[in-house]
Amino acid sequence: MSGRSSFVEMVKAGRSVQVTALGDSLTVGHMVNCGYFPAFLDSIRRMNPDCEVRGSNHGICGDTARGGLSRFQSASRPYPDLALIQFGINDAFMGVSAEGFGRQIDEIAGLFLGLGSMVALVPPPPLRNLGDMAVVAPFVDACVRVATERRLPFAMYERGWCSDDRQSELWLDDGVHPSERGYRLMADSVLEALSLE
Repeated sequence: MSGRSSFVEMVKAGRSVQVTALGDSLTVGHMVNCGYFPAFLDSIRRMNPDCEVRGSNHGICGDTARGGLSRFQSASRPYPDLALIQFGINDAFMGVSAEGFGRQIDEIAGLFLGLGSMVALVPPPPLRNLGDMAVVAPFVDACVRVATERRLPFAMYERGWCSDDRQSELWLDDGVHPSERGYRLMADSVLEALSLE
């Protein structure tokens, strides 16, 4: 799939890499010291300390894919070798259709690909409340369709998140935003999607 082997090769070769994250409060790392994006960057640095890793976090709390699309120009500077696109929860609860969301994610991905950037999709992780997760599920499916059609790396969350008791330590009190442990699982899923494990 597009972006996997080339990004791995860049990191292993010790080349400097610019990684940009475009998303909502989960990209911001809402209410924690270390969200998924800095955890992801730290893991790359540990994988090859000779690789100079620079990150640019373009997350905004409450944002949607439409908002992300409108912010593409600022998010594309500096030019990213890898762009991580993460939206879905706000879209789901603000009345956006999953089909419209998918088109917006596809457009954002296409714009980054047009720059020559590698792209990985970071869908919403599981929510603690299964009823809320049912609302978000079609938006995860939309991300899967875009990733499949464009052959993009896609973070999958089955491992670690599956629990009959919906482990409370994976989320903050709102049951939506991950705890630092949950964000670490998100970062691990992105690394796995990029074949960095």
